[in-house]
This record gives sequence, C-alpha cells and structure tokens, in this order.
Amino acid sequence: MDDIPKTARRSDLLIGMTLAELFLLLLFTVWYSIFVSGPTPGDPKILQIENERLTRENAKLRSDLTDCRKNLDDLNERLRWWREHYPDTPYLNSIEAVKSFCADVGRGKPRCQTGASNLLVEVLAVHKDVSLRLLTDAPQLADSLGSWGVSHVKAGTVLSRTDDIERFLQGVRGYRLNDREGPRECRFDYDLIYGDHEDYFYARERFEKFFYSGGRSQASRKK
Repeated sequence: MDDIPKTARRSDLLIGMTLAELFLLLLFTVWYSIFVSGPTPGDPKILQIENERLTRENAKLRSDLTDCRKNLDDLNERLRWWREHYPDTPYLNSIEAVKSFCADVGRGKPRCQTGASNLLVEVLAVHKDVSLRLLTDAPQLADSLGSWGVSHVKAGTVLSRTDDIERFLQGVRGYRLNDREGPRECRFDYDLIYGDHEDYFYARERFEKFFYSGGRSQASRKK
C-alpha cells in the first residue's frame, strides 16, 4: 500500500505540530507585546504625556488671549479718542471716502458746503484795488443776508464796492459761526489772484480771517 515507513510519517506529523505550536507562540508573543505589555488608555504615562501637551497648549492659548486683549484695549482707546474728538465722523466705506475725510480733517474747520461748491469766491487784489467774484451759489448764506443776499450772493456776481465787500464778509462770518446745524464753525474756501507781493500779503491778511485758501496765483502769470 504505502511505501513510506510509519516512523517517517510520525516524524512529519511531529514536525508539523511543532511548527504550528511555534507559530501560535509567536502570535501570542506579538499580541501580548501590543495589547498587554504596551500602554493602555488609562496608563499613567500616557495620561502624563497628554496632560503635559494640554498644559503647553493651554499656556499658549492664555498668552494669545492676553495679546488679543491688549490689542483690543488699544483699539478701544483709539476709538474712544476718535469719537471724543470727531463725534460726527461719517461711515467711511471706500478709499475715496477716507481720502476726502482726511482732507477735511486737515482743514481744521469743516466745509460749509460739500465738495467743489465750497470754493465760494475768487479775490482779485491788484495795487490794493480789490474785487470779489462769486464762483458758486450759496443759498443758505444768501438767505442769512436777507434781500441783499438774495440779489447779490449768487454765482457770477462781482462785488467791487467797499461796503458790499464788507457786508458780504460779515455775512460769511456770521454764517460760518452759526450754520443751519447749530453753532459749529465752518469755513468756505477762496482763490486769490494778486498783483505784487504787497497785494499778496494784504489780501491774505484780510481774507483769511473769513476763508481758507484754495489757490493763489499772480495776475501777470495767470493763464
């Protein structure tokens, strides 16, 4: 039947069982090293490592929070100062609005009229002969001067008589000190055309009590 001796078959069976036992032993050793000998979720070493990590993260977050609070305090202080000194600041939602606002802040006194319409008069001073040409309408200023203002304070009007000029200037003074929104001072702008250096200093000393300077040019050099 079978030419293989019984002793050989026993040896093969014994070797096979031995190898199987070794494999099981190796598998048990690996399992033990991972799940028994290794760290467990409740292991004190693991808890200590995790606690140290959380402690470091907590310290960093506290430091970041302290910096954020300092920055917030600084911003709140700046905002408080700004609101105290510029309570009527409009909402600035564009670069153009910011530039316009900065220009107005640099004026010292706000405009009496918005935009280019705040440039009210052109002053011509040559050899101390002075005339004023109105460059834009100013209805509220005109109304404040009564019937004379309605007939004289409008674009294109030229004032050359001394009494008319003085009446106009005093009207400007009264208007800019008490505008329609209350006793908050504003300033119109003016352009100056002068003849020589004496006219230049005379006109500036006289008219910049009432206006802010918009532009200055010499009569002989004016294009």
